[in-house]
Order: sequence, then structure tokens, then C-alpha cells
Amino acid sequence: MWAQIEDGRASYLCLCGGIGGGESAELRSWLGTSSSCCHARGLQASCEELANAAGLADDVARLTAHAVLDNASVAPQAECDVSFATTTAKKKAIFAVRFQSTWAVVVVRNTLNKQRTKKRVQRRPACALTSCEKNHWTCQHALSVSEWCADLQEATAAVHATTPGFVDPFKHVLLPTVVQAAPLTATAQAAEWAAFSDEARGRCSRNLLPCDGEAADCSLFD
Repeated sequence: MWAQIEDGRASYLCLCGGIGGGESAELRSWLGTSSSCCHARGLQASCEELANAAGLADDVARLTAHAVLDNASVAPQAECDVSFATTTAKKKAIFAVRFQSTWAVVVVRNTLNKQRTKKRVQRRPACALTSCEKNHWTCQHALSVSEWCADLQEATAAVHATTPGFVDPFKHVLLPTVVQAAPLTATAQAAEWAAFSDEARGRCSRNLLPCDGEAADCSLFD
């Protein structure tokens, strides 16, 4: 859950999908409308109560006074910002991922490996965002968590090799066992698109309709 100020009005958003389970957090964030679930109403009541205790006019004044609580105060990011949040009752990691002003919860879950290996059950990050329901294993949020965990495991191995007696803070946390392909960064994506720009390629290799001159040349053989 998070709060934001849009057009001078505070809105409170949740990822559960609202009362009907089909609300889009991204759309409601863009419209500046709060989610209809009890979680969003509870967050609003808490902010209003804290504003009253602090002697502020309303919840908008509290979010304005503490900009870190206002999700809209930070510019939208082109890449996912991954933060470790907590664990489940079975010690599986839970992450909070922020991407383009929207937060998503990514939980490490068990999945069956399609290949014939001894370890059929593996752990992979799954996104809980409603809009990522169809590709919750391979969406931008889940792939970013996989990359974050891969970097963490690599850094932990390096510290173990150089620091005797190092205590791993994630020793009892179950992280993903399957490392997925890392998503392209904004710079890498721009470089890939530039390699396929129309200006640098011949017309015959472009997926466009022929020009009048090409059509006239072809009509000679019709």
C-alpha cells in the first residue's frame, strides 16, 4: 500500500485488486483515485489520525510535510527499484518493487521445473500485481528480483572468500533457485533500438510498403 498526492488531493492505493479483485493500481494511481478495499481505507484512516495528532490540517498536509511518504513526490523511474521487505511463515523472501510510480509485491514461490532433473521443485519470484497475473513469473518486477538476488548471491560469495567469520544476514531466507535472464536497462534498450533504426538500414530490409518508384519498376514484370 502507498499514498500519493494528485491535484492537491490524497489518494491511497493497494495491490489487492479492490473489492471486486480486478482494480488496476496503475490506472487508479494515474486518475488519483483511492482503491476501494479495506486496506486503502485503513491506510487513509491512519494518515488522518496521525495528521490530527501532529496538529496538521489534514492528511494532505501530513504528506506534504513529509515528502518521503508521498509516492508522487519522486519522479517515475525507468528501471525497477527492488527492496527486500520481509519473509513468509516458511522463510520465503518477499520484495517490494517500485516501477513507474507503482509498487508491486514479489513473493518467492515454489514451481516445478519442466526439465527432467533431480530437483523438480525450484523457487522463483512471482509478482502479485493484478496486471501481471498472466505473466507473474516473467514480468519486469519478477525479473528485477531475480537480478537483485543473483547480485546478492555473487556479492555474498565474494565477501565469504575475503572476510573470515562473515555472518550472512540472508542465511535463513529462502531466495530464488532459478536465475532468470536480467531485463535490459534503459541504456541497453536504447542501444538495441538504435541498431535497428530505419536510417541505418536499406529499404529492402524494412517492413514497409514500397514507394511509387519501386511499384513502377515491379509493374514492368507483371
